Amino acid sequence: MRNSINYIFVLTFLFLGLSACNGGDTSADDNDFDALYEQLDTLKEELALSDEGNWRNFFQIKVPEPMFEMDQLNPEAIAQYGYIEEVQEDSAAEAEVLEHYLIVMMEEKAEMENYQTDIEWDALSYYHNVTQSLRESKDEFDEVIDDPEMTTLNGLNSVQNEAIAGMRVRGEWIELFYELAIVEGDHAFYQIITWCPKEQREIFETDMELIIKSFKEKASDADHVHDHDAHDHDHDH
Repeated sequence: MRNSINYIFVLTFLFLGLSACNGGDTSADDNDFDALYEQLDTLKEELALSDEGNWRNFFQIKVPEPMFEMDQLNPEAIAQYGYIEEVQEDSAAEAEVLEHYLIVMMEEKAEMENYQTDIEWDALSYYHNVTQSLRESKDEFDEVIDDPEMTTLNGLNSVQNEAIAGMRVRGEWIELFYELAIVEGDHAFYQIITWCPKEQREIFETDMELIIKSFKEKASDADHVHDHDAHDHDHDH
């Protein structure tokens, strides 16, 4: 049996962030994973020919070359990417599955105005809300920095941190390494969450950091109109 059963099933079908997990049959065998690999290969080919994903209208983010778009990680995510590859250093060694995932979730400020809450939303309060949800969805969730401070990311307020999460799946203890950032844009809050198996941290950590550092919010159409109006106004004088 592919040792991917330890991680692919967990990482591909468990929802993260603020979404509730769906119930269902969690049994799997070799045929299930063979079928999954075939579906992933097909998905890579289809997405290579398309430019789907309306996240490109709202922000820019650099996704490492091996990662491909997915749609099973979180139904609320506006962007979802993964990298899954089975590697075997030599014929005597057991094959290892390398895995790295990324989701970006976006919540528009206009929609948040209808929330029945006294919370004054900024990057820090939003961060605490997200990490509380992550903590409740895992058996263990330990943040590297207990009280992260607000910083800036390409001119936007942001809170960034790393975490180790653990959960028991079919009697086996699984640990994941997370890099996450909450960014307050002009029009929305963004969750950038990227993760891998804990033991593969050294392989993917640099890519994770580059992903987060590359995030930039795009100006909306309204901003462009406002800029043109201001420019025309200055021109008149």
